[in-house]
This record gives sequence, structure tokens and C-alpha cells, in this order.
Amino acid sequence: MSLQKPPFESQSHVFVQAETANPSPANSLEFADENLGKWVPVVSCKVTYSAYEFSQVIDALVHFPERNSPLILRADVESDVEISHSVESTVPALKGFQPTRHLRRILCPRQPNRDRALHQSCIFYTDRGDATVLVLSPDLSEEHPTPPFYHPAVAHLAIRFTGTHLTIEVGVYRVGYGFANGYRKRVDHDTMVDKAEFQDLYLKMKEMHGGLVETWQEATDPSKHVFEDIGIATFLMLLWKSTYQGSDSPTKQPNQKYPWSHFARPPGGFRDIGCGNGLLTHILVLSGYEGLGIDLRARKSWTSFGPETSSRLKVEALDFTSIKYDASLGRFTGLPDVLGSNDQEQTGRVFLIGNHADELTPWMPVIAHAAGADFLSIPCCFWALDKPWELALADRLHSVLGGTADANWVQKRAPSTESVWSVYALACQAAAGCGFVVDVEALRIPSTRNWAFAGTSRTWKTESERARVDQYVEGLVSQVRERGMFKTRVPEGKEGGFITLYG
Repeated sequence: MSLQKPPFESQSHVFVQAETANPSPANSLEFADENLGKWVPVVSCKVTYSAYEFSQVIDALVHFPERNSPLILRADVESDVEISHSVESTVPALKGFQPTRHLRRILCPRQPNRDRALHQSCIFYTDRGDATVLVLSPDLSEEHPTPPFYHPAVAHLAIRFTGTHLTIEVGVYRVGYGFANGYRKRVDHDTMVDKAEFQDLYLKMKEMHGGLVETWQEATDPSKHVFEDIGIATFLMLLWKSTYQGSDSPTKQPNQKYPWSHFARPPGGFRDIGCGNGLLTHILVLSGYEGLGIDLRARKSWTSFGPETSSRLKVEALDFTSIKYDASLGRFTGLPDVLGSNDQEQTGRVFLIGNHADELTPWMPVIAHAAGADFLSIPCCFWALDKPWELALADRLHSVLGGTADANWVQKRAPSTESVWSVYALACQAAAGCGFVVDVEALRIPSTRNWAFAGTSRTWKTESERARVDQYVEGLVSQVRERGMFKTRVPEGKEGGFITLYG
């Protein structure tokens, strides 16, 4: 049974204090050096957690200030030093408190073209009891006598302020309650790509490509699509950088237009399968990457992208049922020409992208193995290889992959939260069956369908293990051919249609 969180109730006048048996307004803080100024008590509230839990919360907020302000991108820590009581400290002294820790950080704004970064001291104090204080002191100078817009206009800030300061207080209260009651993160971000590196590159990409919002040709929301695909492109660029570093990946010398031009990249380029409006392909091509976007029909936006991109957008209906393993060649044949051969000596290692590729989503690891390619899949709708996803398919797949058929894996009335997670788990297992070590990431994009599954390394270590995977993939495609339900649709005009049709 979960505990009900009490409402946040504040009283505007005094310094925040932890709840005691006889709560009373706390006295204002005082600097030992009066020239540093006087503290003004602003707001207080009663809380139901201990000083230890409070200290854990403010430590997290020092490292992650973006949780309290959407104007802050992140904090970069310059130094973090424990202060010994036996050594004279140079930090400002608070009457009745002993400094215990001095952390220096840089607040990085989300809009660096508008707001400047801010260097700041974060000093932790304690008294002989349970009281804990955090004082935030921005670096001010003659050139910058006041802090940037995203920081309160004060010389020193204790974590208990109102207005923008009240937001800080509410944040501490909310997070502190969760910590005290056993809250744990359900999602781990940044498992494949470093957060700071992503944020920095995203800002550059947003500056370069954000203007696409103004020239959007489709009837859909431009802000959502443009910034979502900028985020996906940024993630891909950094994923490729780490994946192909040290390989025969083509790289270029850094230049002013493309500061990422020296990043490693897929030797055979990328293939955006089911590219739709072509925006992701356009962003990657404009950013200096080689690749193709493939879809059943052209979109209105394709011609607006200019010749550099439009020449890389291909109209083609893909038929994967022709894929067969040729034992004499030791590889798969029958791949669509637009994907290239899996003979990497000729074409190089290709990277397949399935960005909300609908029915093609379950094919991504199958095609990738057959083509000797890597892949990233961002699922939207749930499909089997030749029919919509259903409970019986989940049971059978779970059984084939080594488990016991379990009707609870996927609920009959999807999409509930439980069924979505179950399908994600089965998608990972299916990709593993195709020989991939599957990495999972919750992308930092403005979409509820933001889970990405990447296959950039293989599970097999011997030729016999690879042969078993070849046999597994060949078996999947053979079953689809035998059922005869996968029918390639003929490329169409401007209206309607998916890449494939299931009957």
C-alpha cells in the first residue's frame, strides 16, 4: 500500500526547517562578516523526513539543477572538496554553523545564445544538531554585477526562497518526500550516450537545423517533428562516434561548419527505413553524413529539402521474403538493392534506422543480421513479421526464445503500460535471437514513444554460434514465405499506404 503524500503548505516569512516535536519559525541566518550582507527569511514549510534525507536531496539538486529550472541545461562540477574542521577555511562563515563541503559548479543555460553560463560556489553547513544548510553563491564581478536571468538576483541564496525561490522549495519538498518513502527511478537515461555530450551537441544541432520549423511543408506539428528528429540525429551521431571509433569508418577533419565532422560514422552509410517525411534523413545529410531514406511514396516535404537531400530519398517497396541464406557463399542473398550487399568488403558496414517504422519494426534485427548491418529501432506500433501483434504470437515467441508460454506477458487489451513493457522485453529477446547484444535507451526527445533498441555488437564468438543465428534468421523468413501473408505493396501516389500490406 503506497503512502499518501501530504500537500505542500508553505508559510512566507522564515527559513525552512525540518519538522520537530514543537515546530517554530527558525531564526534567520547570519554571516560572521556583516559586510557580506544580511539574510532575509522568505518561506518555510513543515516536512516529514529527516535531516539525512534532506541532505541527500540537496546533494542531488546541486548536481542536477535542471530538475528545478527548465532554463538550466545541467551543472558541470569543477571541484568538490570536504572541509576539515581543523583547517582554517576561506569560505564565508555562518554563525552557529560549521562548513563541511565546498563544491564549485558551472550552471550551463539551455539557451547559451541568450543566457551566459554561471560559476557558482555551493557550500554545505551543519550545526551541532540536525540542521543542514546549503548556501549558493554566484560569482559576480564588475563586468557581470548581477546573475543571469535564470538565477535569482541575489549575492547569496540559501535553498529556501520564494517566487523562483518557491519553486526550489517545492522541489526540495517533493523530492525529499519521495526519497524518504523509498522512491527509485524507473528509467535509467544516458546508458549509451553521455548526457553532457548529447546536450552540448544537441544545442549546436538545434541552432543549425531549428529553422526547419519555419519551412515545414507537412500538415503535422512542425515543432514536435523537427526537434524530435534533431534529438534522434544527435543521438545517432554520438552512437556512431563511439561504435565505429578505431574502425575503417570514414572521417573528415574538423571544420567550422561541422564541428562533428571528425566523428566516426558507419562505413557503409545509413539507411532510414520507412523514412516518411524524410526529415531525419535530411538532418543527417545536411550534417555531413552519407545515407539514404527509403519509403513507399514521396512526401510533399521531399522536394522542399533541396537537391542534396532529395537525391538521397528513394521511393521503393521493400520485399524481405526473398532473403535466403546461400551456404556456398556463406552469406545471405536476395536483399533489396537499396540496402546493399552484406559483402562488407564491397559496401562497408551499413547502419539501419527504424524510426517509428510501424510494420517494419520487427524486421529490423532480421534485416540487419542478413545484411551484416547494425541497427537502431524506435518502435511505435506493435507488429509481428507478417501480421499485427497478438497475444498468441507473444506466447509463441516467448516459448521459441527459451521461456515458457505465459498469457500474462502481453495483455489482451493493449496498449496498457504492462503490455507495452512486455512487448519491449520480447522485442529485445527477438533481436537477441538474431544475434545482437541489445542496448536499450530512453531517448531525450519530445515523444512518449521514445524507447530505442540498438544492435551494434554480436552475441556469437565462434563460427558455429554464428551458423546457429544464420539458421534462426533463415527459419523466420522461411516461415513468413510459407504463410504467404506478407505482400509487398506497389509504390503509390501521394495518398495513403504503408510500405507493406498484410492480408
